[in-house]
Amino acid sequence: MLQIDINSATISFEPEGSRPATTASDKFVSTHLTQGFISADVEAKKNGVAFHIRGEVDVLADSQTDLDEITQGRRIFNFIQICRINALETTWTGRTPNEGEVTFVVVPPVPFSASQRVSLDSDSNSAPFMNNLRPTVTLSGKTGQKIKARVVARMGDHPSAWLTLLPPQNRITRSPNFLRTREYDREFFSVFVARDDEGILQPPLAHMRWRLVFNLQVKWAKGKPNPELVSSIFQFDPFVKGSPADAEIRAVLNNPVPPFANDVVADLQKRGVLNDLNLQFSARRSLLVRNDFFT
Repeated sequence: MLQIDINSATISFEPEGSRPATTASDKFVSTHLTQGFISADVEAKKNGVAFHIRGEVDVLADSQTDLDEITQGRRIFNFIQICRINALETTWTGRTPNEGEVTFVVVPPVPFSASQRVSLDSDSNSAPFMNNLRPTVTLSGKTGQKIKARVVARMGDHPSAWLTLLPPQNRITRSPNFLRTREYDREFFSVFVARDDEGILQPPLAHMRWRLVFNLQVKWAKGKPNPELVSSIFQFDPFVKGSPADAEIRAVLNNPVPPFANDVVADLQKRGVLNDLNLQFSARRSLLVRNDFFT
């Protein structure tokens, strides 16, 4: 028999030098977290881990066999992560004012449902968890006849984005428009969970909310892109014991099934191209465009 001391549960962020950055090649631009980044020419999902999140909790076991169930058996200590997309907007701009502008607002489209905005951040290989890694178990003594041990689970992540620099054609001006801005605002809830030896998820042990925002701006010189992050947010809140209070997050946590967050974004972008509410063409470019945007 295994008992979990839920009051001992903690979560910590291990930054490992991660910080928001942007990099461009001749064909693509990436927004990333520096560590684990490969190249702007490599699809974002192939980047390595940029940071880790660590969950720890004490357990009391009747025997070593009970502890072996954690490291080798059916008992699972891991993270379920849920992503909320707050904004995703891209603007392409003409070289001159009369070449116009294209604005692509993926999130929030009209209408837009909570089920599209909030989804499980996992994949088919490890769902509903963030990975398939087993936790470590370290013996820490005895409490009466019980064996006391510390269970440590870790997850890694690198939410990055990858965008082609191929200029779309403005339908009104029939001129190529070039990438000028992109805003991508997401928040994540990393939830430390346990699953018993019957495959049943137990009430969450603890969770940590964090937010990642990339505000990208690109200027062009002699046909070459010069991207910069005009602002960014990479912020972790203190961990909280138990389940998130947010109703939208809890709804996914209570039923952690696909669609997965990355697939949702890809689908929204594909469908958005066909939806005039998402994709807007202008005959003139914004008055906010700087004179040195394209030189």
